[in-house]
Amino acid sequence: MQDSVSLRNEVLALRQLGICGTIKVQMSSEPWNPVRAVILDNTSLPQNAAASRIRMHIPIPNLYAFARSASVIMLDDELQVVEANGVTRPLPGCERITDSLLAPQRDNFVAVREDELAYRGKFYFFITLDWQTDGFVHVGLPKLVQQFLRFVEAPAEMLQRDMNRCEGMWGKTKNPWWERRVTALRHQISRFED
Repeated sequence: MQDSVSLRNEVLALRQLGICGTIKVQMSSEPWNPVRAVILDNTSLPQNAAASRIRMHIPIPNLYAFARSASVIMLDDELQVVEANGVTRPLPGCERITDSLLAPQRDNFVAVREDELAYRGKFYFFITLDWQTDGFVHVGLPKLVQQFLRFVEAPAEMLQRDMNRCEGMWGKTKNPWWERRVTALRHQISRFED
């Protein structure tokens, strides 16, 4: 089940940001998860991105706004950023979508259940959303997109910020999800520093 009213309001708020050409809501065949994804075409990127505009595909999870928020952005191509020294490199955390990555996501995303082939070989970027230790707090699509754009603008700074927050949450909660996220971030940082 998804909270369609929240999703509708968030799409309207995204339009008001004025960062993309068009926003498409892709419907699903599941009555309890009516929205498959939100697609932002012709989205403006910060100046340090190698491309000036991209297409962002945001799959909407089951239980959206009730117990889950969107936290993944799918991209057609690997996103590149240009560093201050002029070197172009992949955005850390922008990873190719593999079959082994998709398989466990069938239970979470109607988009994967209905059209898994459309995602194979594309790229994804996962955003660590702001959580409180005492439970779920919904993070809407406008904040997700803004957080992604901030990451593109300052990847090294945002990686370190994310790492510090996740290490803090792991220390406070001992929830293994935070430990896995810290491990993934360490891998991203090591690749970014190479």
